[in-house]
Amino acid sequence: MDTRPRRPRPPAPRPALADLPLWSLLLLLLLPPPGAPSDSTPAPSPQSRPANLDSDALHLGSHGRLGPVLNMTFDLTKVTRATSYFDLRTWDPEGVVFYGDTDPNLDWFLLGLREGRAEIQINNPHAQVTVAGGPKLNDGKWHRMEVTNKQDMVLLAIDGDEVLTLRQVSKPLAGAPLPLMKIALGNLLFPPSKLRLPLVPSLDACLRRSIWLDVPLASVSPPPTRRSPLRACEPDPGPGAYFPSGSEAQFALRDLGPPGADPWNFTVELGLRLVGEGGPTRILAFGTPDGDPLLSLHLQNQAFVLSAGPGPGPGRARLARGPGVRAAPLVLRLGPAAAWLRLGPREAALPLPPPRFAAVAALWEQPHGALLLGPGPGSDPRASPAAFCLERLLAQGQALDPDRARSLSDAIWSHSCPRNPENATQIP
Repeated sequence: MDTRPRRPRPPAPRPALADLPLWSLLLLLLLPPPGAPSDSTPAPSPQSRPANLDSDALHLGSHGRLGPVLNMTFDLTKVTRATSYFDLRTWDPEGVVFYGDTDPNLDWFLLGLREGRAEIQINNPHAQVTVAGGPKLNDGKWHRMEVTNKQDMVLLAIDGDEVLTLRQVSKPLAGAPLPLMKIALGNLLFPPSKLRLPLVPSLDACLRRSIWLDVPLASVSPPPTRRSPLRACEPDPGPGAYFPSGSEAQFALRDLGPPGADPWNFTVELGLRLVGEGGPTRILAFGTPDGDPLLSLHLQNQAFVLSAGPGPGPGRARLARGPGVRAAPLVLRLGPAAAWLRLGPREAALPLPPPRFAAVAALWEQPHGALLLGPGPGSDPRASPAAFCLERLLAQGQALDPDRARSLSDAIWSHSCPRNPENATQIP
């Protein structure tokens, strides 16, 4: 019997990075590396983070006019292991999770959400595809996103379940030099119209536990470029749209559907929740961005005040907030003779003389006629207006998406509301 010690068998050679398809590299971005934290990984101790903020998370931003929240560049010739991992949490149904390219005209990839479900778009010399599926992710819970590439296939897994399979979407680039790869979080590096299927790029979401190309985010070199200031992620945001002091969203009245014709009427429905303390604040107004509003609704001294003009002055309807109707939606209805406010069983009316009604109705025919939501930049400088969340926002019975507004202040959270007013801040 041979008792000599046996030599260990040498490991099988691993494929060189240069032999891998380019999209194997990009699409492996989301594979969890060995030792990546799992759902059972204990959270950091409370002493390691602020009491009311999720310091382990990166906020992707509430709308897309500012560009990506973070940009990274990788020299693929120096990458030894193409693996990445992250968790995502959002109430937003549509937007960009991350975008990557080696050439924005010829070779790019997108992972995003549409109607709450994951969507992949690929455009390269070998494939042009758009595929969506899986469970809805805009439920305010953390979800693990994983993508892997096997030969010519791309597999998307969510929370450990495989939900999408794409075949024949990449080929080996034998002999071709590996270029630089750009990765952008939360937005695109070109106009949305260049996508195979355009979407609103802004995504009000948080991303955590991220490792990119086997490198933790804090160790990426060269350091990522960040949009500043970054927004904090709180542990448990609620759904809705958050309007801090001085913010405003403008919706073109032409885009909200025509008023009812017989009789003429237009209805806005709001689910309002105050965040913290503050002085009188404007909730909404009808007018043009550069002029005084023709109708405005304010919250003043625990009452809703509807005025024929820019502020709660003479000629107004007042509807007190009562403890029994705080959960009821606030309904504003415009008609030929009056504007009505309704909150639960209570109602108040503001008469509209014919000249005033004609001026209001004419806003739907003007290119700049707008529904203005939020305290607005012209708030009373003597008092800090109250911040609020709109947990319900409908016009003519249709839900309004703040990301599709004609104009949106940078400070607005388009699809989430802080539970604690101290969390409605930005971090350096």
